[in-house]
Amino acid sequence: FLSAILGPNGGMLIALGKTQFIMWSALFAALLNVVLNIILIPRLGMDGAAIALMICFRLWAVFSCRLI
Repeated sequence: FLSAILGPNGGMLIALGKTQFIMWSALFAALLNVVLNIILIPRLGMDGAAIALMICFRLWAVFSCRLI
């Protein structure tokens, strides 16, 4: 839902030649997801994994929106 509201930021970044930013932000989001999974899965199980993924997706969408 958040990605639909913010628009096609990934395509805009590629058009602007900011592919390196996409790579670094995706890497940061993936590493953050691993850390959050290590913290949340033992406490919340599968719900913790879903929460961690949601946080990382939202953070990446906000990063993409801020750069444009």
